[in-house]
Amino acid sequence: MLSHAISAQRLKYAIYISKSGEVIGPFTKKELRAAVHSGNVSWDDWAWHKELPEWKPVHSVIPIIHVSRNGQEIAQFDEEKEILSGLRDGTLLMDDCYWCEGMSDWKPLSTLEISKGALATAAQKDALKRAGLPFDDLTTKAQVSALFSAGKTGPNDPATENQKDYLKSFGITAKEGLTKGEASDLIDRAKDDPAALETRHRLQLAKYEEQRRREAEYPSYHLKQMIASSVKGVEEAKKEKQKAKALLNRNKKKLATAKEKREVATDEFERLSLDNEIKDLEEEASEAEEAFDTVNVEEAKDELKYESGLRIKFWKATFPSGGRSLNSEDWEGLADYGDIIDRYSNFAKHFKLPTNKQVSDVLAKLDADSPDWDRTQPEQFYSALAALFPELERRRMVREGKSGCVVLLVFLAVLISLLATIAAQRG
Repeated sequence: MLSHAISAQRLKYAIYISKSGEVIGPFTKKELRAAVHSGNVSWDDWAWHKELPEWKPVHSVIPIIHVSRNGQEIAQFDEEKEILSGLRDGTLLMDDCYWCEGMSDWKPLSTLEISKGALATAAQKDALKRAGLPFDDLTTKAQVSALFSAGKTGPNDPATENQKDYLKSFGITAKEGLTKGEASDLIDRAKDDPAALETRHRLQLAKYEEQRRREAEYPSYHLKQMIASSVKGVEEAKKEKQKAKALLNRNKKKLATAKEKREVATDEFERLSLDNEIKDLEEEASEAEEAFDTVNVEEAKDELKYESGLRIKFWKATFPSGGRSLNSEDWEGLADYGDIIDRYSNFAKHFKLPTNKQVSDVLAKLDADSPDWDRTQPEQFYSALAALFPELERRRMVREGKSGCVVLLVFLAVLISLLATIAAQRG
């Protein structure tokens, strides 16, 4: 019954596929990508949803993002956030190029709005400048770490764990005693080897499918981890904002001091020197202000709010009529959990629908008692709900109903027996 409710919610925003003359679906974007990866749907099959005026190939509805370096394709991604991860861990570079269906030409990754999240902060650039290390406007946080790391160790030092993990992603096991220089050479060769790239793509796909399987098996636990990650994201955004503000204030003070000196300077050479200094400081102040504006604390807070709300909505979806309070975005977020929601509904059917606050209170108690309860014994949610809010339990009403039926049956049996006795006496 609940599966029908989920399907009904999805219909409005569903994607249908025309394959071999038959229309199948509906699919969410997540489900459609999974169907393509499994081979059940082809990128060249035809797709349609309510926003499209006509049927289009699947690859144009959920386009693959192709990434190339030096004219050779090195990776494919389903979502832009995967590119941001690559830029952050150093596997992708800002001057790598991307292309997807509908684009007339390849463009640098630096032109993607999401790539700004990987750029070095003003404070990091300031540190590079003080250390005399090279950088430019497209230097990433990962490159900053690499620059400072390179200054501390040499090519003959042991390979880093990041290098070993990156080699592992190509199916290459790091030998004992591997150096940083050897690891770097192996990585460069792997990036230029089509077979190694294919292995990496296959391993990434297998890892992605395994991750999705684990997430779908324990939705509440996975969503709790996402909440923890979002909390960390908010804290990091706040720190970055504070650092950017401090740097901005320092640069403004330096600029004001230099301008004051310029106002009273009488020597021509001194004025010329101060003019150049002011120009540099104005550029630094502009960069600092841009860095300050780039850090978006509210966006991080919105992500935290969404993840927190989705965990509550997952549990509400297990109750009869619980799905009515969810919108299309909620169902999109819960799309992978339909089977688990159906399974848990066998417990939830014995309760009235709790409020968001009541669900939140139950989760808070269980999380405090045991951090991984929703991975080891998720059904504890309903026993905790009964303990905290007994008025929501339906079992008592069912027992009273059964007792009433028993009393009625006994009464009828006695009545029939009495009538039979009277009839026998008259006979």
